[in-house]
Amino acid sequence: DYVEPLRAGIKLYMQGRHSPKDLHVYTDVKVVGMLSTWEGVVYRVELPKAQVKKIKWDSSKQLMYGSLLCLSDDSFETLIWATVWRRDAEMMSGEGQLDIRLPFETFDDRLSPGKSFCCIENVTIYFEAYRHVLIALQSMRPSDLPFQQIFLSPQPLPVPPTFLKADTDMFHFHNVFHSCEKPDAVVSAPRSFKILQEWPSTLLQALDIDPTQLDAIRHAMTSAVALIQGPPGTGKTWVGLKIVQALLENTREVRYSPILVVCYTNHALDQFLEGIFKFCEKI
Repeated sequence: DYVEPLRAGIKLYMQGRHSPKDLHVYTDVKVVGMLSTWEGVVYRVELPKAQVKKIKWDSSKQLMYGSLLCLSDDSFETLIWATVWRRDAEMMSGEGQLDIRLPFETFDDRLSPGKSFCCIENVTIYFEAYRHVLIALQSMRPSDLPFQQIFLSPQPLPVPPTFLKADTDMFHFHNVFHSCEKPDAVVSAPRSFKILQEWPSTLLQALDIDPTQLDAIRHAMTSAVALIQGPPGTGKTWVGLKIVQALLENTREVRYSPILVVCYTNHALDQFLEGIFKFCEKI
């Protein structure tokens, strides 16, 4: 996610086709010193004043703390990875200087004072958001990997959630399916049934719901890991809300932690939480 945009950006830069909207290029970046800090050795570098004097560093997102940088002094035949450790607006405006650190090793003798580099910063990604996840993955033991029988097995078998046992799979769906019951249904939707067993066929007769949506709900409720895909407008958000509502209403006695909802954008998360708030205000 974060290396590929830089790789593509470097290629475009070498071809002279890069866009300033995606890539910031700083040439003749000079190493002017090294500092010892509470996080280890950091390098102070200086950018040519002509490249930084017009930037409002008080509000600019360029060279933010944690931004990933790629430096090279041989036309990117070899690379040095670094992150911004400190960007002081006053120091940048006056001297064009900032402090960087190496993400993997604390010292690299190629960054000796007086050497100059070309520095590339990709503005479409923010490395600091990935760094902590990568550190956690590096320190994780193989036995600590969750869902490893599902993710690592070449032919994984369906596994129910750990909270779901043969004696705890009686779920109540009256509130969950009440809003989608057919007004002219010949049969009534069953209010309760064991979800690890075959689901009642009368559900499709009584509910105004697509068979694939009901299958997605069943799959998510009875699987430790579930993936639901579909183009826009197929009801993925609606299905997700029904799944959350069913879990909240049926796992109070066996669930000792909250449900974590993660969305790709803030807007999508807001929409999903607004839907949850209609049946659960403890958010």
